[in-house]
Amino acid sequence: MLVCALVSAQVCPQPVRAAPDSETSGPPTLSTDTQVATAGFFTLSWQGASGARFELQESVSRGFRKAVTIYRGPDTARVMSGQEEGKYFYRVRDTSQAGVWSNPVAVDINHHPLPRAFGFFAAGLLVFAATASVILIGAARTRDA
Repeated sequence: MLVCALVSAQVCPQPVRAAPDSETSGPPTLSTDTQVATAGFFTLSWQGASGARFELQESVSRGFRKAVTIYRGPDTARVMSGQEEGKYFYRVRDTSQAGVWSNPVAVDINHHPLPRAFGFFAAGLLVFAATASVILIGAARTRDA
């Protein structure tokens, strides 16, 4: 998932299987684990009729003009990653109940600023260098003893 996010700016959905819910009527209920995604990924999940097949759509407009279907199938959750910054809207429907969409869910994608990302990288590099130094010095002392 991380490689996909680094290599391209496309959505890299990963299927997640959830236990089927009991029979429900009406459109599925869609939810997200965050309203603002800064970690590079987030999860969309929905509840609907047991054994149903779902269609999940994404749009950059609240009215779902130019909506794109990003998933069709029986799964009840998707992990989303690799998206550019911006506000995205999602909706889902049970394909056997064509036309009955869930209430939309909005997610703001706000990546960490580049200086902060480089700061995280630099801190990791320092920790790596310190750990490698301790190991090498310890190995040299053990060899000399």
